[in-house]
Amino acid sequence: MNRLEYFEELRKTSDAIKPSIEKYFAGFYQKHGGIYRSILYLVSERIKKNTLLLKPFLVRLSYEVSGGKSLERILPICAAAELINISSYQANLSFDGKNRLMSQDAKSNQFIASMITREMVIDAIYDAAQVFKYTEADKIVRAFAESNKHIYIGQFYDMNLLTCKTFDLSSDFSTYLKLYIDRCQYLSGVFSEQCALIGGMLSGASEEELFALRSFGRHFGIGLHIVNDIGDFVPPSSTIAPSLKKIYDQYNDLKQGKLTLPIMYALKFGDDNQRKKVLQVLGKHCALESDLMGITKIMIITGSISFSKKLAKDYMKKAKYALRQFEPSYARSLLSVMTSQLRSNKYFAALRRFTNE
Repeated sequence: MNRLEYFEELRKTSDAIKPSIEKYFAGFYQKHGGIYRSILYLVSERIKKNTLLLKPFLVRLSYEVSGGKSLERILPICAAAELINISSYQANLSFDGKNRLMSQDAKSNQFIASMITREMVIDAIYDAAQVFKYTEADKIVRAFAESNKHIYIGQFYDMNLLTCKTFDLSSDFSTYLKLYIDRCQYLSGVFSEQCALIGGMLSGASEEELFALRSFGRHFGIGLHIVNDIGDFVPPSSTIAPSLKKIYDQYNDLKQGKLTLPIMYALKFGDDNQRKKVLQVLGKHCALESDLMGITKIMIITGSISFSKKLAKDYMKKAKYALRQFEPSYARSLLSVMTSQLRSNKYFAALRRFTNE
């Protein structure tokens, strides 16, 4: 299967789910216009025609690879997965001020929006319960709650443990790496694991299949978060596609003083001059673009990007191994292609172009 076919299926699934997502927000427009505008600040980006919704697609493919037949039957649950995703993005906006959302009022409103969006998940689940048992709905509620809980444990790691102000930079790299992987698992691994588990539960998958789906989702989610951390260092140049992160959000982890893997590796294994340059920018919001692009060059020269890419690829292999539990099928092929994002993706392509300039 080629990547074009994969992305076409991802687009079709995304487009099928977006009307359901819009439905859950529509009621707020009539009664609570101000709240609706705060919610819509981010939701409008997620329901645009060209936006691809990965978490609902993971629910769908996990459902189909384990015997599920009707996408229509599970559309509300796929929508619920995206609602959890939107809620976490809204909360993250309130934490770090991405999208130039810097005023305290704007941040507070995004946190309010996050809480409202999170509760819409229950509506979506019980809408779907009309076509399957309510006991299954309870299991799905618990699975999404598990995702949500760990997302915010991961946020705690991100904001309180792995920062330049809180983490001892003289610590052994293996100590750091364990905390970093835990952080990626909490922020993304558990969510993807639960999405895959829910898909399997909806299809009536066996215990062995559910175990394999959880393993696939967990390893894929961790690897994908590593990839996104690498993507923070794609420089905002004319050679970079505008569909990547917004220009003013690039290097946000660096500006926030977060010790993601690319940053920490460069600090640990760069030379004195390279470490000095990283530390001069780390935690600074007013760095010059030339200095930031210099940090990307340091990430490449020190092997930081290569090391991070290799780690993401290791998780790709673990995710693919879990698929051996399932017979060859169209859904299994799509899941296999999904893991290829951990090896080849828009961020890596952009960094290659930057290296060759």
